[in-house]
Amino acid sequence: MNLIFALFWLFVAVTSLVLSWTAPHLRILWINGNIHLGAIALAFFCYNLVRWYTLRNLAERRRHLREAPGRRHFAPGEHRFTDAPPRRTDGGGPDR
Repeated sequence: MNLIFALFWLFVAVTSLVLSWTAPHLRILWINGNIHLGAIALAFFCYNLVRWYTLRNLAERRRHLREAPGRRHFAPGEHRFTDAPPRRTDGGGPDR
């Protein structure tokens, strides 16, 4: 839904900027005389686009964690010192 809102605000921003460029005398495109409607629409577009992207990534992370229950992902450099080292099965080494 946020992507649809983002596309709507992008349409409003582009339309108002084109109208402002072709007909600069239109006062309806300016709020309080110094804020352009296109700038506000661009801000709403960016907000909705960032919100859509973050919610999409969050859902993807949750789905990924649901698919692999029991697997714990460690950050680079993070070690598990509580686990026993893996045993060698080739018959060599100190675990003979």
